[in-house]
Amino acid sequence: DDATFSPIGVNAVIGTLSSTDSDSPASHTYALVAGAGDTHNELFNIDGTTLRANDGSTLTPNTTYSVRVQSTDSDGGMFAKALSVTALWPSVQIDPSTRGWGPSIIELGGVLATGYQDITNKFLKIVSATSSSGLSWGTPITVVGDGNVGDSLKLFFVEGHPAFVYYDTNLTSLRFVRATNAAGTTWGTPVTIATGRWFNAMVVAGNPAVAYYDGAALKYVRATDATGSAWGTPITLEASGLPAPPEIGFVIADGNPALSYALGSPQDLKYIRAADATGSAWGMSITVVDGADNTGQNNQMTLVSGQPAITYSNLSTGEVNFVRASDATGSAWGAPIAITDTRSNRGHSLAFIEGKPAVAVYSLDGIDLRYHTANDALGQTWGSAIDVDTEGSVGATPFLIENGTHPAIGYYDS
Repeated sequence: DDATFSPIGVNAVIGTLSSTDSDSPASHTYALVAGAGDTHNELFNIDGTTLRANDGSTLTPNTTYSVRVQSTDSDGGMFAKALSVTALWPSVQIDPSTRGWGPSIIELGGVLATGYQDITNKFLKIVSATSSSGLSWGTPITVVGDGNVGDSLKLFFVEGHPAFVYYDTNLTSLRFVRATNAAGTTWGTPVTIATGRWFNAMVVAGNPAVAYYDGAALKYVRATDATGSAWGTPITLEASGLPAPPEIGFVIADGNPALSYALGSPQDLKYIRAADATGSAWGMSITVVDGADNTGQNNQMTLVSGQPAITYSNLSTGEVNFVRASDATGSAWGAPIAITDTRSNRGHSLAFIEGKPAVAVYSLDGIDLRYHTANDALGQTWGSAIDVDTEGSVGATPFLIENGTHPAIGYYDS
């Protein structure tokens, strides 16, 4: 019969071959043979009765391959047929000792590294992959092991070292901690940034900076040094009207920091850009998409061909929409495009993958994880959904990143 499998490692096992024979209990041997359906024979091998992929890392997920297998019984009788073999997205548990919430991923030392909250202990942790594919992982390191920390977090590079901004539940504050070495194996002492909850963070003009929601207002604050050891005075950008929880997009648009967020009821999708490179002064916000369809929730922002682009949940339809600015500063925007088959107000992640915008979606349809990529570099049209993981309730807090030339997704599996 045809088969599906997760292509992990060399000689990845697909399944066991068996035969129904009128001369049973005759024994059977198996071989890959030339003929109709042998298109991909060179990518596979047979060990006894086990069909295997030579190297799972060379196969493309959600792609169907064709092999031709011949069964020969102990009396010399032969029968051959083509089999279809579909490679699924391979998935592995990053930390087998616990469940991990809210992954944030960077490339560290040539491999992926993931920051997450250890749900069992409420600790902030980081772990690095031990292979370039991200299919094997090392021993997790506890970054912050006291209090109730990390249920929202961002892992990024600050002055050449990995660093976190994270939420400390006990202190009701955003905190910053930076590794004391480039490998991220030892860490410094956390410092408090401000009282706040939901946020986004990145490096702005050489110093770490955070845009955040303090329970009432949208604010921005930047460290006063490159290592984040001290922080400046927050600037209020919107005094009220943000829905909770408010997702905040954060990019550097034409040299200056810029934010996307939802505002009002019904919700508008808003965009605001600083008037200078450090974010010490800001322009007026503009409405990217008005609230007729109750827009802006779960918004994510990145640069697409040098211009800001935002994905967000249209709460009227449930679909994720994509909209791209018509200039580098984000002063004008195009028309939104619905990414079909993306019913999600439970979160998604936007990234630029193989030269095209793409999203990983925690879908309401089936409570599973899906992946969508645009058909072109500008995101003008989008392809069909690819099911990444459909086993159980999976896909919360997805984080999409390009790993080499392949998409990689960290997510929560309940």
